[in-house]
Amino acid sequence: PLTYLGPANYEAADGRVLGRLYVATTDDEPTCPDGEVVAVDRVPVTEVAEWLDGRLVCHDSVAAWPLVAEHLNIV
Repeated sequence: PLTYLGPANYEAADGRVLGRLYVATTDDEPTCPDGEVVAVDRVPVTEVAEWLDGRLVCHDSVAAWPLVAEHLNIV
């Protein structure tokens, strides 16, 4: 299923995103055939904030995390 969470806007000196945030759930293994993704990790949702803090992740993805956490009731 695909669940719409809301707008996911980001603006900083390094770029601007005017987007929409969705959560997709599946039991399938993730694949990243386009070559843009450099790594895939499995992280319990309660540990994502800590995981984000220790890795190089796109700034807009980090900025979107609070909306996801709120949707998952882990704030």
